[in-house]
Amino acid sequence: MNRKVLFIIIGSAIIVLMVTGLVFWLRHRALPEQAIQSSPPPSPSAIQPVPVLSKDLQAKREAQEKELARIQAMDTTALRQESEKNLAAWIARQPPLPPLPPPSPPVLKTAPSPASTSTQALNTDSDQDGLTDEQELKLGTDPHNPDTDGDGYPDGEEVQKGYNPLGAGKASQ
Repeated sequence: MNRKVLFIIIGSAIIVLMVTGLVFWLRHRALPEQAIQSSPPPSPSAIQPVPVLSKDLQAKREAQEKELARIQAMDTTALRQESEKNLAAWIARQPPLPPLPPPSPPVLKTAPSPASTSTQALNTDSDQDGLTDEQELKLGTDPHNPDTDGDGYPDGEEVQKGYNPLGAGKASQ
């Protein structure tokens, strides 16, 4: 026999073994599902009896079943009242809260006089450009815009260096 025939025989044997293994695996994998679907229901004699509970456990189970039946029979109003009653009982069992600290005495603020407020308003620098609002009103610049002419330099810097804060060029004296 030459090598070519030998390789064909060995290759065929390997393929047959793989297909056989695959079929075997598929049959055994499908068996439990088929067995569940085709098995008849168990006979009454094959059913195992439920173990008897101790008297304590049986009484506890019966009490739970009665409570569940009672809750299921309640309408929503009765259930809400029952919940509120349980909440009130829970609150009553809680320890009391510590007392609140005494309130601090109120701080009385006196209103500033109109004269002082107008002076304060004029001495403030609303736009933070280095000029007070009073100076800006005298110069004709906007007290709420730090760069009235929009040239990139704050109005206060322009006035300090002798430039016109309202436009281009030197400030006229």
